Amino acid sequence: MQTVLDAIPTHVAVLDARGRILLVNRGWTAFALANGATGTEVGCDYLAAVPAEEGELRRGLLDVLAGHRTLYTLDYRCDAPDCRRWFKMMATPLENPRGCMINHIDITDTKEAEERARASTGLFQELFDQTPDPLTLSDFPDGRILMVNQAWSALTGVGREEAVGRDPAELGVWTDPQGREAILSELRATGVCTESRVDLTSRGGEIHRLLLSCFLVELQGGPKVLMAGKDITPLRLAQEAEARALKADSLVLMAGSIAHDFNNLFAALSAGLDIIDLQARDRPDILEATATAKGVLQRAVALSWKMNDFSGRGISRMVRLELPELLRSWAPASGVRHGGRVPHLDLELVPAVNGDPARLEGVLD
Repeated sequence: MQTVLDAIPTHVAVLDARGRILLVNRGWTAFALANGATGTEVGCDYLAAVPAEEGELRRGLLDVLAGHRTLYTLDYRCDAPDCRRWFKMMATPLENPRGCMINHIDITDTKEAEERARASTGLFQELFDQTPDPLTLSDFPDGRILMVNQAWSALTGVGREEAVGRDPAELGVWTDPQGREAILSELRATGVCTESRVDLTSRGGEIHRLLLSCFLVELQGGPKVLMAGKDITPLRLAQEAEARALKADSLVLMAGSIAHDFNNLFAALSAGLDIIDLQARDRPDILEATATAKGVLQRAVALSWKMNDFSGRGISRMVRLELPELLRSWAPASGVRHGGRVPHLDLELVPAVNGDPARLEGVLD
């Protein structure tokens, strides 16, 4: 029996039904000598050596000795002068005669690894939360959210408490659910999906365009999806504004081109009417008709000038304008256009100016 106990690399003692030490192995004795332990040799009452404040430990050992438990374990810290140490105590019952076997296992490496893992997790959590770009960490493949950072909550309006444990589709932030499924399909196939353009809708109704990258990572004992987004909404708005400007430029160019063609046509029509006037000097009826046509043509030319102005291609025809006369002729027509009310104008002090009659008429209209 002693040979078997000595072959066990951990610290082992055998207790009788009253808790007295019957046997110890070589490892137990060596540890006691190295650390100045007392009351741990054969014949000593092991239960009496248990500190009074360790009530849970005492109750656990008594339960095992009485046969009420098949196993009792306790992790505890027991530092040496030059290092930290942790041990796991395991107590298992013995039959015929009744007693138990105590086994103390050095778990220092395991505890230190757990501490490093906790520190690493804490650092990851801090970096994750402080990153200025929106981040989420989700289970794979079910997509259940495990973590979101402050930037994601600020962007979507969805708080961390509400998001964690939910499927993103349930939160209503994905503008295009089919696009999300396409990203997940690519993740399943390749483990990575980079620079996908997606739109997320915030609780306030704003649509944010993100450049999204997703990666499969091993965390917490299984595959997880890390999604990192870059809000490119300002870029989208700038591109849309540029597109509107290009469209407006196209309209301006088209207006200028049409006005140019019309001006050529109007010039030909004006020349034709002048020829008719010369050939019909003795025909008042024809001259009256050409005068009417010239009036219509003059209004068409004015409209063409406005189109030229819109396109930026208009050339001002600067002449001396007597504003009182121009305004007196404009007032009655204005009254007709504005419900019959003719504006009262005091024109005694209005000076003459240099200007373009067509453009001034456009302003007055």
